Amino acid sequence: MSNFFNLTNNSNRNAQELLILGISWDASSSYRLGSLAGPDYIREATSSKLYNSFTETGVDLTQRWNIIDLGNVDAETMDMSTIIDDITNLLREYRENIPIVFLGGDHLITYLCLHALKPKNVGIIYFDAHPDLYISYEGDRYSHACVLQRVLEHTEINPQNIVQIGIRASTQEQRKFSKENDLLVFTRKEVHSLGIESLGTQVREKLSHLDQIYLSIDLDVLDPAHAPGVGCPEPGGLSTSDIIDLIHEFVGLPIHFADIVEINPQHDSSKITGYTAAKIIKEILGVIL
Repeated sequence: MSNFFNLTNNSNRNAQELLILGISWDASSSYRLGSLAGPDYIREATSSKLYNSFTETGVDLTQRWNIIDLGNVDAETMDMSTIIDDITNLLREYRENIPIVFLGGDHLITYLCLHALKPKNVGIIYFDAHPDLYISYEGDRYSHACVLQRVLEHTEINPQNIVQIGIRASTQEQRKFSKENDLLVFTRKEVHSLGIESLGTQVREKLSHLDQIYLSIDLDVLDPAHAPGVGCPEPGGLSTSDIIDLIHEFVGLPIHFADIVEINPQHDSSKITGYTAAKIIKEILGVIL
Protein backbone atom coordinates (compact mmCIF):
# COMPACT_ATOMS: atom_id res chain seq x y z
CA MET A 1 0.00 0.00 0.00
CA SER A 2 1.38 3.40 -1.01
CA ASN A 3 0.80 6.04 1.63
CA PHE A 4 0.72 9.83 1.47
CA PHE A 5 -1.15 9.82 -1.80
CA ASN A 6 1.68 7.98 -3.58
CA LEU A 7 4.05 10.91 -2.98
CA THR A 8 6.64 9.00 -0.96
CA ASN A 9 9.74 8.65 -3.15
CA ASN A 10 8.03 10.54 -5.95
CA SER A 11 9.96 9.96 -9.20
CA ASN A 12 9.31 13.52 -10.45
CA ARG A 13 12.73 15.21 -10.29
CA ASN A 14 11.14 18.66 -10.27
CA ALA A 15 9.20 17.96 -7.09
CA GLN A 16 10.46 19.53 -3.88
CA GLU A 17 11.20 17.62 -0.70
CA LEU A 18 8.69 17.69 2.16
CA LEU A 19 9.16 15.84 5.43
CA ILE A 20 6.65 13.84 7.44
CA LEU A 21 7.43 13.16 11.10
CA GLY A 22 5.16 11.46 13.62
CA ILE A 23 5.36 12.25 17.34
CA SER A 24 3.88 9.34 19.31
CA TRP A 25 2.99 11.19 22.49
CA ASP A 26 -0.17 11.49 24.56
CA ALA A 27 1.18 11.95 28.10
CA SER A 28 -0.26 15.49 28.19
CA SER A 29 -3.82 14.39 27.46
CA SER A 30 -6.36 15.30 30.10
CA TYR A 31 -9.23 13.00 29.12
CA ARG A 32 -8.99 10.08 26.67
CA LEU A 33 -5.54 8.59 26.15
CA GLY A 34 -4.66 6.92 22.85
CA SER A 35 -3.41 9.62 20.48
CA LEU A 36 0.15 8.23 20.60
CA ALA A 37 -1.14 5.71 18.01
CA GLY A 38 -2.25 8.58 15.78
CA PRO A 39 0.70 8.92 13.37
CA ASP A 40 0.48 5.44 11.86
CA TYR A 41 -3.32 5.56 11.89
CA ILE A 42 -3.18 8.71 9.76
CA ARG A 43 -0.61 7.15 7.43
CA GLU A 44 -2.91 4.20 6.82
CA ALA A 45 -5.71 6.56 5.80
CA THR A 46 -3.63 8.34 3.11
CA SER A 47 -3.59 5.37 0.75
CA SER A 48 -3.35 6.15 -2.95
CA LYS A 49 -5.88 3.35 -3.41
CA LEU A 50 -8.41 5.82 -2.02
CA TYR A 51 -7.08 9.21 -3.13
CA ASN A 52 -5.70 10.55 -6.40
CA SER A 53 -2.93 13.17 -6.41
CA PHE A 54 -5.08 16.26 -7.06
CA THR A 55 -6.37 18.68 -4.44
CA GLU A 56 -9.82 20.20 -4.72
CA THR A 57 -8.30 23.37 -6.16
CA GLY A 58 -6.59 21.41 -8.96
CA VAL A 59 -3.04 21.24 -7.61
CA ASP A 60 -1.27 18.09 -8.82
CA LEU A 61 0.74 17.09 -5.77
CA THR A 62 3.01 14.82 -7.83
CA GLN A 63 4.32 17.97 -9.51
CA ARG A 64 4.97 19.67 -6.20
CA TRP A 65 6.17 17.25 -3.50
CA ASN A 66 8.50 14.36 -2.98
CA ILE A 67 7.58 13.20 0.52
CA ILE A 68 10.27 11.83 2.80
CA ASP A 69 8.71 9.99 5.71
CA LEU A 70 11.01 10.03 8.72
CA GLY A 71 8.84 7.66 10.72
CA ASN A 72 7.95 8.39 14.34
CA VAL A 73 9.64 9.76 17.40
CA ASP A 74 8.52 7.07 19.82
CA ALA A 75 8.06 9.47 22.69
CA GLU A 76 6.00 7.30 25.02
CA THR A 77 8.89 6.62 27.41
CA MET A 78 10.85 9.86 26.84
CA ASP A 79 10.91 13.12 28.75
CA MET A 80 10.15 16.31 26.84
CA SER A 81 13.74 17.54 26.58
CA THR A 82 14.76 14.23 24.97
CA ILE A 83 11.88 14.44 22.50
CA ILE A 84 12.91 17.97 21.53
CA ASP A 85 16.52 16.80 21.05
CA ASP A 86 15.36 13.86 18.92
CA ILE A 87 13.25 16.10 16.68
CA THR A 88 16.17 18.51 16.31
CA ASN A 89 18.60 15.74 15.42
CA LEU A 90 16.25 14.13 12.89
CA LEU A 91 15.77 17.42 11.06
CA ARG A 92 19.40 18.53 11.18
CA GLU A 93 20.50 16.73 8.02
CA TYR A 94 17.87 18.46 5.90
CA ARG A 95 17.99 21.97 4.52
CA GLU A 96 16.87 24.79 6.76
CA ASN A 97 13.17 25.62 6.57
CA ILE A 98 12.25 22.53 4.58
CA PRO A 99 8.46 22.11 4.73
CA ILE A 100 7.39 19.64 7.41
CA VAL A 101 4.09 18.04 8.40
CA PHE A 102 4.02 16.62 11.91
CA LEU A 103 1.57 13.89 12.92
CA GLY A 104 0.34 13.69 16.51
CA GLY A 105 0.02 12.77 19.25
CA ASP A 106 -1.78 15.18 21.54
CA HIS A 107 -1.58 18.92 21.02
CA LEU A 108 1.50 19.42 23.15
CA ILE A 109 3.53 18.20 20.16
CA THR A 110 3.02 21.70 18.72
CA TYR A 111 5.07 23.10 21.59
CA LEU A 112 7.67 20.33 21.27
CA CYS A 113 8.06 20.85 17.52
CA LEU A 114 8.23 24.65 17.70
CA HIS A 115 10.76 24.37 20.52
CA ALA A 116 12.89 22.11 18.30
CA LEU A 117 12.47 24.20 15.12
CA LYS A 118 13.14 27.60 16.71
CA PRO A 119 11.80 29.43 13.65
CA LYS A 120 12.18 33.20 13.31
CA ASN A 121 9.48 35.74 12.45
CA VAL A 122 6.83 33.04 12.58
CA GLY A 123 3.09 33.04 13.20
CA ILE A 124 0.63 30.34 14.15
CA ILE A 125 -2.79 29.47 12.75
CA TYR A 126 -4.36 27.34 15.46
CA PHE A 127 -7.53 25.36 14.79
CA ASP A 128 -9.00 24.06 18.04
CA ALA A 129 -12.17 23.86 20.08
CA HIS A 130 -10.08 24.96 23.08
CA PRO A 131 -7.77 27.99 23.36
CA ASP A 132 -5.10 25.99 25.27
CA LEU A 133 -4.13 29.07 27.25
CA TYR A 134 -4.30 27.73 30.79
CA ILE A 135 -1.24 28.68 32.84
CA SER A 136 -1.59 25.26 34.44
CA TYR A 137 -4.30 22.61 34.12
CA GLU A 138 -5.01 20.27 37.01
CA GLY A 139 -1.57 21.08 38.36
CA ASP A 140 0.21 20.29 35.08
CA ARG A 141 1.95 23.16 33.30
CA TYR A 142 2.61 20.87 30.33
CA SER A 143 -0.95 19.65 29.82
CA HIS A 144 -2.27 19.85 26.28
CA ALA A 145 -4.57 22.54 27.70
CA CYS A 146 -1.52 24.81 28.19
CA VAL A 147 0.13 24.53 24.76
CA LEU A 148 0.14 28.16 23.72
CA GLN A 149 1.25 29.40 27.12
CA ARG A 150 4.34 27.17 26.87
CA VAL A 151 4.92 28.24 23.27
CA LEU A 152 4.88 31.90 24.29
CA GLU A 153 7.22 31.21 27.21
CA HIS A 154 9.81 29.15 25.35
CA THR A 155 9.89 30.51 21.79
CA GLU A 156 10.22 33.94 20.20
CA ILE A 157 6.68 33.87 18.81
CA ASN A 158 4.77 37.10 19.37
CA PRO A 159 1.19 36.59 20.63
CA GLN A 160 0.06 39.19 18.08
CA ASN A 161 1.08 36.67 15.39
CA ILE A 162 -1.29 33.96 16.63
CA VAL A 163 -4.71 33.32 15.09
CA GLN A 164 -7.14 30.88 16.68
CA ILE A 165 -10.08 29.44 14.75
CA GLY A 166 -13.09 27.43 15.92
CA ILE A 167 -12.82 28.19 19.64
CA ARG A 168 -15.93 27.23 21.62
CA ALA A 169 -14.70 26.06 25.03
CA SER A 170 -12.94 29.08 26.50
CA THR A 171 -12.92 30.45 30.04
CA GLN A 172 -13.20 34.06 31.17
CA GLU A 173 -9.51 34.10 32.08
CA GLN A 174 -8.46 32.78 28.69
CA ARG A 175 -10.64 35.32 26.87
CA LYS A 176 -9.04 38.07 28.94
CA PHE A 177 -5.54 36.84 28.12
CA SER A 178 -6.33 36.74 24.39
CA LYS A 179 -7.73 40.26 24.42
CA GLU A 180 -4.89 41.74 26.48
CA ASN A 181 -2.24 40.09 24.28
CA ASP A 182 -3.90 40.82 20.93
CA LEU A 183 -4.44 37.24 19.78
CA LEU A 184 -6.89 37.13 16.89
CA VAL A 185 -9.60 34.68 17.94
CA PHE A 186 -12.52 33.45 15.85
CA THR A 187 -15.06 31.44 17.77
CA ARG A 188 -17.07 28.70 16.11
CA LYS A 189 -20.02 31.09 15.92
CA GLU A 190 -17.91 33.85 14.36
CA VAL A 191 -16.63 31.51 11.66
CA HIS A 192 -20.22 31.06 10.51
CA SER A 193 -21.38 34.66 11.02
CA LEU A 194 -18.39 36.22 9.26
CA GLY A 195 -18.17 33.70 6.45
CA ILE A 196 -15.15 31.83 5.15
CA GLU A 197 -13.92 34.47 2.69
CA SER A 198 -14.12 37.35 5.16
CA LEU A 199 -12.33 35.33 7.82
CA GLY A 200 -9.66 34.32 5.31
CA THR A 201 -9.08 37.97 4.40
CA GLN A 202 -8.58 38.92 8.04
CA VAL A 203 -6.13 36.07 8.60
CA ARG A 204 -4.10 37.01 5.53
CA GLU A 205 -3.99 40.67 6.61
CA LYS A 206 -2.89 39.65 10.10
CA LEU A 207 -0.10 37.26 9.09
CA SER A 208 1.10 38.13 5.57
CA HIS A 209 4.12 40.10 6.88
CA LEU A 210 5.67 37.00 8.43
CA ASP A 211 8.43 34.84 6.97
CA GLN A 212 6.87 31.55 8.08
CA ILE A 213 3.59 30.22 9.41
CA TYR A 214 2.95 27.10 11.47
CA LEU A 215 -0.51 25.66 10.83
CA SER A 216 -1.82 23.51 13.67
CA ILE A 217 -5.05 21.54 13.42
CA ASP A 218 -6.53 19.90 16.48
CA LEU A 219 -9.19 17.60 15.11
CA ASP A 220 -11.52 18.44 17.99
CA VAL A 221 -12.15 21.74 16.20
CA LEU A 222 -14.53 19.59 14.20
CA ASP A 223 -17.93 18.57 15.45
CA PRO A 224 -17.76 14.99 16.77
CA ALA A 225 -20.13 14.01 13.94
CA HIS A 226 -17.19 14.68 11.59
CA ALA A 227 -14.40 13.56 13.93
CA PRO A 228 -15.56 11.21 16.70
CA GLY A 229 -12.07 9.81 17.31
CA VAL A 230 -10.46 12.59 19.33
CA GLY A 231 -9.22 12.95 22.87
CA CYS A 232 -11.60 15.68 24.03
CA PRO A 233 -14.72 15.81 21.82
CA GLU A 234 -16.60 19.11 21.99
CA PRO A 235 -20.04 19.13 20.29
CA GLY A 236 -21.10 22.07 18.18
CA GLY A 237 -17.95 22.29 16.07
CA LEU A 238 -17.02 23.07 12.51
CA SER A 239 -17.61 20.75 9.58
CA THR A 240 -14.92 19.11 7.46
CA SER A 241 -16.01 21.37 4.59
CA ASP A 242 -15.51 24.44 6.78
CA ILE A 243 -11.92 23.41 7.53
CA ILE A 244 -11.09 22.64 3.91
CA ASP A 245 -12.58 25.91 2.67
CA LEU A 246 -10.60 27.83 5.28
CA ILE A 247 -7.37 26.07 4.31
CA HIS A 248 -7.97 27.11 0.70
CA GLU A 249 -8.19 30.73 1.89
CA PHE A 250 -4.57 30.51 3.10
CA VAL A 251 -3.06 30.16 -0.38
CA GLY A 252 -0.18 32.63 -0.64
CA LEU A 253 0.58 32.72 3.08
CA PRO A 254 4.09 31.46 3.93
CA ILE A 255 2.96 28.17 5.47
CA HIS A 256 6.08 26.04 5.93
CA PHE A 257 5.07 23.83 8.85
CA ALA A 258 1.87 22.06 9.81
CA ASP A 259 0.65 19.51 12.29
CA ILE A 260 -2.51 17.51 12.77
CA VAL A 261 -3.14 16.33 16.32
CA GLU A 262 -5.42 14.68 18.87
CA ILE A 263 -6.67 11.83 16.69
CA ASN A 264 -7.57 8.90 18.92
CA PRO A 265 -7.95 5.62 17.01
CA GLN A 266 -9.49 3.83 19.99
CA HIS A 267 -12.57 6.02 19.77
CA ASP A 268 -12.88 6.38 16.01
CA SER A 269 -16.00 5.11 14.29
CA SER A 270 -15.66 3.48 10.85
CA LYS A 271 -12.30 5.30 10.57
CA ILE A 272 -14.18 8.56 9.96
CA THR A 273 -11.59 10.67 11.79
CA GLY A 274 -8.69 8.94 10.06
CA TYR A 275 -10.07 9.67 6.61
CA THR A 276 -10.92 13.22 7.66
CA ALA A 277 -7.33 13.76 8.82
CA ALA A 278 -6.00 12.41 5.52
CA LYS A 279 -8.27 14.68 3.49
CA ILE A 280 -7.24 17.73 5.50
CA ILE A 281 -3.55 16.90 5.05
CA LYS A 282 -4.03 16.50 1.32
CA GLU A 283 -5.52 19.98 1.03
CA ILE A 284 -2.79 21.41 3.27
CA LEU A 285 -0.19 20.01 0.85
CA GLY A 286 -1.80 22.16 -1.81
CA VAL A 287 -1.21 25.41 0.09
CA ILE A 288 2.18 24.84 1.73
CA LEU A 289 4.86 26.92 0.04
